[in-house]
Amino acid sequence: MAEENSNGVSQVQKPNPAQEIDFILLLNIAIRTIPVIFFLIIAGFIFSWIYLRYTQVVYRSSCLLQIETITTTSFVGLKGTENNLSRELELIKSKYIIEEAVRRSNWDVSYFSVGKIQNTELYLSSPFKVKYLLYDNSIYEREFHVEFLDSEHFRLYFQEEDARWEISAKFGEPVKDKRFEFTFEKTHIPAIPGNEYFFLLKPVDEVVEDVTSRIGAGVVNADAKTVKINYDDHVFERTVDFVNTVAHVYIDKEMEQKTKATEQSLKFITDQLKIVEKEVQDAEASLQIFKRQNKIIDPDLRLSVIPKTQVQNQDAQKAQLELKLKSIGTLIEYLKSGKDIGMIIPALSDYSGENMPVQLLQELSNLQKRKQELSSYLTENHHTILELNKDITSLNASLMRSVEELQKNIIIKRSEIDKVDATETFQQEENNLSASETEFMRLKRKFSVAQSIYELLLEKEAQLAINKSGITSNTMMLEIAKSGWQLYPDNLLVYSMGPAIGILLGFLIVVIRYLMNDTVNSRNDVERLTKLPIVGLVTKARKESQSAFLYVIDHPKSLLAESLRAIRSNLDFIAGDETCKVVSISSTVSKEGKTFIAANLSAVIAMAEKKVVCLDLDLRRPKLNLAFGLNNNIGMSTLLSHRCSLDEAIIQTQLGNLNVIPSGPIPPNPSELILSQRFQDVLIELKKRYSVIIIDTPPLGMVTDGMHIFRHSHIGMYVVRLGFTKRQFLNTLNILKNENLKINFALVLNAVGYGGSSYGYGYGYGSRYGYGGYGYGYGYGYGYGYGYGNGESSGYYTEEETTKTEKKNWLIKIFK
Repeated sequence: MAEENSNGVSQVQKPNPAQEIDFILLLNIAIRTIPVIFFLIIAGFIFSWIYLRYTQVVYRSSCLLQIETITTTSFVGLKGTENNLSRELELIKSKYIIEEAVRRSNWDVSYFSVGKIQNTELYLSSPFKVKYLLYDNSIYEREFHVEFLDSEHFRLYFQEEDARWEISAKFGEPVKDKRFEFTFEKTHIPAIPGNEYFFLLKPVDEVVEDVTSRIGAGVVNADAKTVKINYDDHVFERTVDFVNTVAHVYIDKEMEQKTKATEQSLKFITDQLKIVEKEVQDAEASLQIFKRQNKIIDPDLRLSVIPKTQVQNQDAQKAQLELKLKSIGTLIEYLKSGKDIGMIIPALSDYSGENMPVQLLQELSNLQKRKQELSSYLTENHHTILELNKDITSLNASLMRSVEELQKNIIIKRSEIDKVDATETFQQEENNLSASETEFMRLKRKFSVAQSIYELLLEKEAQLAINKSGITSNTMMLEIAKSGWQLYPDNLLVYSMGPAIGILLGFLIVVIRYLMNDTVNSRNDVERLTKLPIVGLVTKARKESQSAFLYVIDHPKSLLAESLRAIRSNLDFIAGDETCKVVSISSTVSKEGKTFIAANLSAVIAMAEKKVVCLDLDLRRPKLNLAFGLNNNIGMSTLLSHRCSLDEAIIQTQLGNLNVIPSGPIPPNPSELILSQRFQDVLIELKKRYSVIIIDTPPLGMVTDGMHIFRHSHIGMYVVRLGFTKRQFLNTLNILKNENLKINFALVLNAVGYGGSSYGYGYGYGSRYGYGGYGYGYGYGYGYGYGYGNGESSGYYTEEETTKTEKKNWLIKIFK
């Protein structure tokens, strides 16, 4: 333990137990913490049950849709199907769809049943329904309580700032106030007697905001164009109903847009028909007037049939080109003005032969509709609107180039038709006609072209009417929401986490108790911390002594008495052939049991027919007189101060061989008395009279008086109370031993268990005797210190005794 430094001065090498793990102590702490861990596991399970019992459950339902999207061509710079699906998902989650779904579900009124701890929302299970008109928005979010008086009447009341508003009414009759008007109707759900009900009115905007935050949609398979809609709510049935409602609203909106587009196209065709019809009527009227005025017979009757048919075909082609030019002109006007082109797309659907980009036109129409929908709740600076504007601008520019090129091609075709002559025969025949007949033929051909355009428009109108009646949705509901599942909380996880946290806390307590354990708990601790010999192990008592005298007198056959007898035997080996053995007993601090061991060891030695005197030199806190039940009027303080003689100070006990000299009154100068020559003279005189002198000294860790007494002793017994003495005290003892090499130090382990549940060593006879070593068997038991006193500092404990302090400090004990 000691080594010399460079100056030749010996130094103590301090042990560092923190570097070692005491697995025995750790295991013992874990075993002693098992009840705490078990309690924490039960508490965690109970907490989990309470948490699940009073936590609102969140359910989720979902449905599956297949959405047909149009993929734009790459040259216009737009994204493909996946992006279109993403836009559809955004539309599904938009307030445009959610608000309509909320209105269909009538979620602006919520019904509740009052509970003892939490209220229960009555979705589709309320015994009444309310229709309302509000004239004051302050009524929103106010609890209107409904109390059923009988099968036809009820009481309505709510709490205002300074009073309670209340009225009795009849179901079906309006309840009017300047702020609202309610009409209550009973449902098929019977009211539960004694139940209290109330309802809340919520602004639709707030309901939409709340619902929007709890609805989700995602792409399941981009190739299959399938998306899933899910909704979370604490009412199971509502999750199923609402997710289906959202899907139906989305499909209905799609149908509505298609129907609206067809109706707009019909309106466009109808408007064109009115214009062309007037042209036909004007052309026909001009022809008839000219015919009557000039009395001309139709020259077609004299013209050849075959050339005439060719001319008629040319006129029909010209009529179709004129109609196309009209439609393209309207389309260019729409593109330049940024109008919705959806209404004219059906009129252009037959222009595929002219390379009309109908697919791109449809995509532009979809983008315009989407922007119109999103603009109802998004600002122009929103990233989605900005992206749509960018796509619309790019696609519009591409379409404008394509349509203008198409217009030029049609004009060229019309010019080519005008240049083509029918046949020479037909041309010669026409040249033979008179001027009036030639004019008649011109008017007739103008009428024919107008009539052809009119017939084409009629055909398109009929086609659009048929299409309108057969409009179907491109979205298919592959899987409707039939049931949901509990999303939160996860019962299994919560029931697992509660006990798991209890176990973790238990192990944390074990670690904390181990780290906070700075006391000596076992013989193994002592042997690791110091090399001083152990003279004996004193067990703890089973029962408290029935008298105020000595424990070994009342229980001579106890393990504690046997352990003291073993120390008595060892004194002979340690002190050798000394005629009178002087044994000083001390400890680091009070409550370690030095007085108790001094008194009972004196009694055990006296029982062996040896003359023993027990001195109390703890002049500051004397306790030996309490152990023997003596008064403290005279003693060592009066003896050392020459106020009494030795014979007057010595007190005879009931044991004939045992005398006691108590401390006497507490002196003002205890250290000076112990260091005086008088003390040495008294000690010399006592050696002449007694075989063994037992001295109860002051604690070495408190004052230095004990070291002076130890220098006059054959044996310096140092009491270490297991479970109480601090580990650093033993290091202090090593220093004292190193500084006082001539003192014969020996350790006594106090409060050692004897096979109990705590951590210590049990006493048992062995076959080996020697200095500092005995046949003590290992056992387990938690030791208490011994001593005497009449207060909290007595240090006297038994196995059955639990002090008030321990009861009060139960929380501290968990970690100690």
